[in-house]
Amino acid sequence: MRHVALLLLGTGLVISAQPAVAQVTVWNDRPAFTASAGPVTLETFGDRAIFALPSSINANTNACGTLTPGDCVTPGYLQPGITYSLPNGGPLLIDAGGGFSGAFLDAATPVYGSIPPLRLALWGSASFIGFDTNILAGTPLNVTVFFTGGSWSQEFAIANALDMQFLGFSRAAGDITAIELESRNPAFFFAAVDNVTFNGGQTVVPEPSTVVLVGAGLLGLVASRRRAR
Repeated sequence: MRHVALLLLGTGLVISAQPAVAQVTVWNDRPAFTASAGPVTLETFGDRAIFALPSSINANTNACGTLTPGDCVTPGYLQPGITYSLPNGGPLLIDAGGGFSGAFLDAATPVYGSIPPLRLALWGSASFIGFDTNILAGTPLNVTVFFTGGSWSQEFAIANALDMQFLGFSRAAGDITAIELESRNPAFFFAAVDNVTFNGGQTVVPEPSTVVLVGAGLLGLVASRRRAR
C-alpha cells in the first residue's frame, strides 16, 4: 500500500490517498532522529569483512564466510532485535571499506548471485528504524516500510559520493515490523547499510526447541482440561 499525496500549490493543503494510519515520517538528520527515538540499539557489523554468509543472519547466527573461512559470525556478534535476510535467496556479505566506518552489510547480484530485496525484520516492533548508506548501494534506493496492517514505499536519491547518507523512518503507532531495501539502478550492490539504529522490539528470539516445548505444554494443558470435564 503506497502513500500518495497531492500538494495544492499556494494552499499548503495535502490530500492523502490513504488513511493517516499509513503515514511514515522520513528522517535525514541522524542526531535529530536519535534524540526523538530515545534509547536505541545500534548495529555496526563489526570491523572486518566476512563473506559470503547465509541468506539470513542475526544475533544467534553461527557461520563462517565461505570465502573468508577464518572469519565468522558467532552468537552475540550481531546485536539482538533484527534478522537480516534475502527472502529470495543468495548470500549476505559483511564488507569493509568503501567509505564506511568499519564493516557494513551488503548484497551483490552480479558476482555473488544475491537476489533483492534486503530485508531487515524486527523481532518485535519499533517506532523508529534507520541506517547509513552511500552510493555503493546505487541510486535511487527504494525503501519499503512494513507495519501492522500495511506498508509504505518511497525511492530516495543517493548522493554520488562515498560519504554517509542517513535514512530514518518512524511511526507514532510504534508498529514498524520490517523494512526492505532495493536499488533501482545498482552500481554493484543493490543494498549497503551500516549503523542500523532502532528502538523498541523484543530482544530474544525463541529457539526452535523452546517453541516445541511451549507448544507441547499448551497441548498438555488442553488435554488435561478436557479430561477434567
